Amino acid sequence: MFVFAAKKSVMLSVPRALIFAVAATGGFSSGQAANVSWTGGDGSFLDGSNWAGGSFPVAANNGQVSNGETATLSSGSATLTELWIGNTAAGNFVQTGGTLNLSAGVSGRGNGGVGTWTMTGGTLNTAELRVGGGTGTATTPVTSNGTMTISGASTVVNTTAFVGIGTSGTGTLTLTDSAVWTHSGDTVFLIGGDNNSSGQAGGTGTLKILNGAALSLTGGANFSIGRNTSTTTTTGNGTVVIDGGTVTLNTGTLNFGSTQGTNQLAGTGTLTVASGTLTVPNGVRFNQGNGTANFNGGVTTINGIVKVKASGTGTVNFNGGTIRAAADSTDFVSISGTTGTGTISLNILTNGLNFDTNGNAVTVAQTLSGVGGLTKLGAGTLTLSVAQAYTGNTAISAGTLSVKSAFLADSSDVSITSGGFFDLDTAGATDTIHALYVDGVAQAAGTYGAINSGATYERSYITGTGFLLVSVPEPAACGAVVAGLLGVLVVIRRRAVRP
Repeated sequence: MFVFAAKKSVMLSVPRALIFAVAATGGFSSGQAANVSWTGGDGSFLDGSNWAGGSFPVAANNGQVSNGETATLSSGSATLTELWIGNTAAGNFVQTGGTLNLSAGVSGRGNGGVGTWTMTGGTLNTAELRVGGGTGTATTPVTSNGTMTISGASTVVNTTAFVGIGTSGTGTLTLTDSAVWTHSGDTVFLIGGDNNSSGQAGGTGTLKILNGAALSLTGGANFSIGRNTSTTTTTGNGTVVIDGGTVTLNTGTLNFGSTQGTNQLAGTGTLTVASGTLTVPNGVRFNQGNGTANFNGGVTTINGIVKVKASGTGTVNFNGGTIRAAADSTDFVSISGTTGTGTISLNILTNGLNFDTNGNAVTVAQTLSGVGGLTKLGAGTLTLSVAQAYTGNTAISAGTLSVKSAFLADSSDVSITSGGFFDLDTAGATDTIHALYVDGVAQAAGTYGAINSGATYERSYITGTGFLLVSVPEPAACGAVVAGLLGVLVVIRRRAVRP
C-alpha cells in the first residue's frame, strides 16, 4: 500500500503590494492593481514607450500584450503582479535572457485570447501560471488558445503555486532542448482542467517534455492529467508526452481522470513515455475518469498503480518501455474501493514489457494480456500471483520470476540468463513451451524442473514444484535427426536402383 498526497493549499509570502486573490478570470484578481496595456509594435519589453502611459508598469500592476504585437525581454530584470499574453485578443511575448518576476502569468486568456509565450533563455519566476485560461460555463470551455515554448540549456522556469495547461481553454506547453522547470510547493501541476470547484467545464491541455528537458516537482504537488469540475458535461482533457526528457515527482502522485468536487464528471488523461525518464515514487492513480498510459520506451519508476473502483477505465499499454519498482509491493496493481464500474486493463503489446524489480520484492495480482512478452530485469523477485494471458516470450535476465500457475503459451519461448531463476510455484503442474534458452543456447527437448524434482533435466536455475515441458529440441539434435533421416533415404534409394 502507498499513501497518496492530498490536495493542499499554499500560502504565498509576498510584499503587500503584490497581495492577490484567486479569481475566476483564469488568472488572479489583484487588489488595487491596474491593468497596463502594451501599445507599441514589436519591441523591447522594458521600453516604457511601448506601454500605455509611456512608462513600464510598476510592480504592483498587471501588464498585458494583446494587440497582436511581440514584446521581447533580452536582458535586465522586470517585476509585475501579473502578465497576460493574449487577453481576449492576440499577443506575443519572447524572452531570450534576463529575469522576469511575476505572481501570475497567463498565455491565452478569456474568449478569443490567443497567446504565444516563448523562452529561449533567461529566468521566469512566478507563483502561478496558466496556458489557455479564462472563465468557462458549466457546459462550455472558453475559446482561449495559449502556447508556451521553453527551450535551451540556459532557460529556467520556477513556479511555486498552481500551474495549469489548458485550464478552461486550449493550452500547449513544450519544454525542450535541456530547459529546466522546477515546481516547488504542494499545489498541483495540472494538464487539462482547472484547480477549482466552481463547476466550470475543463479545458484541453498538452504537455511535451523533449530532448533533455527536465521538469521537477520538488514538494508534495501532484501531477494530474485530465480534470473536470463540471457536473453537466464531460470535459477536461490532458495529454502528456515524454520523449527524451525527464519528469520527476517528490511525494506527489501521478493522477489520471480526476474531479475537484462531488457530483462532478471526471476528466480524461493520456500519457505516453516514448523515451527519457518518469519518476513517481508515490505511484500512479487512475481516478473516476478515463486514463491511458502508454509505456513505449524509456524508464518509468513507480511504486505501484491504483485504479479507483467507483467508475472510469484505466488502460496501461506496455510496448517497449521499462517499469522499475521504487519499493517492495505486495499488490503492485491494485483496486481502490469495493463498489462501482471502474476497470483496469494491462496490455503487453508487440515490443513487450520490461519489468525491473530493482532489488525489491514485487507481486502483481492482476492479469497481463496481449501478444507481447515479459522480460524480468534487476535483482529481486517479481511474483505473478494469478494466471496471466500474455502470449509472447518470457525472459529472465536477473533476479527471480515466480509464477503461481502454468499459463505460458505453448508457442512461446523462455530465456534465462545466468544469475536468473524461474520459480515454478505451480503445485506440480507442467507448463508446455516451444523452446528453452539458457544464456542464448537452445536446450534439449524434454521436461525441466528443480534439483531433486524427478524431471528429465534437473536444473539449479529452476525452483519450485512445477515443470517446463520443452517441445522443440535444440538445433544440434534437430540436425542429427535430419541427418539420420537423410541417411535412411539414401540407403533406401540405393537398394531401389540395384540391378
